[in-house]
Formats: sequence, C-alpha cells, structure tokens
Amino acid sequence: MFKGEKPEEKKEGMTWGGFGNAAAGTFAAKAAIDLFTPENGKPATKGNITNRHLNYLDYLLIFSTLKVLIGIVLTHFKRRKTVRS
Repeated sequence: MFKGEKPEEKKEGMTWGGFGNAAAGTFAAKAAIDLFTPENGKPATKGNITNRHLNYLDYLLIFSTLKVLIGIVLTHFKRRKTVRS
C-alpha cells in the first residue's frame, strides 16, 4: 500500500456455506429440543385444545346421561315402593 492510497473495504456478506451451516445448526437445535422435551412440556396446539374440549363435551354427555338414568331408576323404585304400601 502506497502513501495516500485508501485500503480496500471488505464487504461482509452471507455465503452459501454460511447459510448451510446456519440452517444445519438450527435444524439440529430444533431436533434436540423436540427430542428431549417431554410431551406435557410442549406448547398446546389448536388441535390439542379442540381435542381436550371434545373430551370434556363427551364427559358432560356421559355425566348428564347417567344423571337421567339414575333419576329414572330412582323414580321407578319410588313408584314401586309406594304401590306396595
């Protein structure tokens, strides 16, 4: 370099090799997190919430059906008891 000459400015940029390394590193990190995170520690998805809601609705349907059936059985025995008396 001569006196008064400006040094060349280096351009910083992303190379394809750097891009590939970043992608591989991100993939490896995500895979490790998915592999070592227990199922109950993962965030819920819309599908999980919908499935849980449907399970709750099934529970309510079964519970209300049992409540009606118990009511029918108790009514039957009450009538039967009053008829014998």
